[in-house]
Amino acid sequence: MKKEIKDNLLKILQYDFPVSTTPWRDIGKKLGVSENEVLEMVGDLKKEGIIRRIGAILAKEKLGFRSLLVALKAKDNCMDEVVTYLNSLEAVTHNYLREGEWNLWFTFSYFKEEELHELKSRIEDFSCVEDILILPATKTYKIDARF
Repeated sequence: MKKEIKDNLLKILQYDFPVSTTPWRDIGKKLGVSENEVLEMVGDLKKEGIIRRIGAILAKEKLGFRSLLVALKAKDNCMDEVVTYLNSLEAVTHNYLREGEWNLWFTFSYFKEEELHELKSRIEDFSCVEDILILPATKTYKIDARF
């Protein structure tokens, strides 16, 4: 894939994704390639780990969702099991390991309080999780990260 086309594709995907019934065809027209070539390039970028996800970012609060940051004290011997569980939840947008006592952090969005209680209960079932710290969002800041 030519570097210029790849760079332009990434810019379109981040900042100018077409809202239409034929977005891949529309992107192809902008790049001067076919719809199938766009899909192939996107697949290649996903395989390379450059793209992880393509999707809308919604204003969750306006839809009635709440979000929070969660920190865990987890033992290394079952970290993979806890991370696999977190990765299986659509409500977890991302998670990451950190050095120190609180070594696993993630964000969680929920609609009903029961979802939060269920998450907390399930995490407490892991014998390797020593403690859980729930930090509700009190204010939302929007940043525009451009790569």
